[in-house]
Amino acid sequence: MLKWPFQSKEVDDLVRQFSKFVQAIAHTLQARASALLVQSEDCGKLSCRLCQSLAHEGKTCEEAKLPDLAEDVEEQTRQLTRLLDEAMSEGRFLNCSRCKVGIELSSGCNKIRCTCNHYQWYYCRASLVSIKDEDDIQVAQKEAEDAIKKALANSGGLDARAIQLKDDYAQKRRAANKKAYGHFEDGPATIYRTNCIPTPQLLHCKNQVRRIMMMKSRILDHYQNCVNKNILDDLIKKLMVEQRESWKTLIRDAKLDLTANPFPGDEA
Repeated sequence: MLKWPFQSKEVDDLVRQFSKFVQAIAHTLQARASALLVQSEDCGKLSCRLCQSLAHEGKTCEEAKLPDLAEDVEEQTRQLTRLLDEAMSEGRFLNCSRCKVGIELSSGCNKIRCTCNHYQWYYCRASLVSIKDEDDIQVAQKEAEDAIKKALANSGGLDARAIQLKDDYAQKRRAANKKAYGHFEDGPATIYRTNCIPTPQLLHCKNQVRRIMMMKSRILDHYQNCVNKNILDDLIKKLMVEQRESWKTLIRDAKLDLTANPFPGDEA
């Protein structure tokens, strides 16, 4: 017969310590969750800082986007169609690799600057300027904006300090622009990386296919047996047919070989 290695008092101490540990974790998680919420000054409602939707306690941002699925076939079809359409729309954007905001490129070269002052290749999202330089720009921008705002509030015009900080910020921006866009000095021709998809439209199409398949997985994982798989498969099949035709047209317009650039849905 095995003998329990702990005495009653030792067990009580272990339980107490574990209880304190669990309470500490719960308090930390609650504090972090509260930090992600912001209250509207207009209506008083709480919103999530990450996804900008209404507060969704106990759910991740991704889970909160999924509605309660209706049992009615027509209503469930509308719900699934809306989810897939949203996934398609998201496929037209790539996220800034620094602040994660959605960015859409419609034309021009694939070098971009986000509103957060991050410079990157649009397709592969590799940085064009060092993070240190971008941080210096961020600091210079804030200092210049604060100085300008203070000067205008005090005297209605810019003082010497505000002008100097404004010039410093502009100089840092020019230096970063030169590093990122220096090729324009050689002429107006756009430059594309050789390992990138040649047009934004092809990239959008590829991303939309990927988003559709990701949404399908999310729907099946979240709703499991509650979702009508026949309806979901039919909707996705229809979207894939449309995307395939769009891909063929884009490949032909770009004068590329369809055999060497197969429809991305075939890989799914």
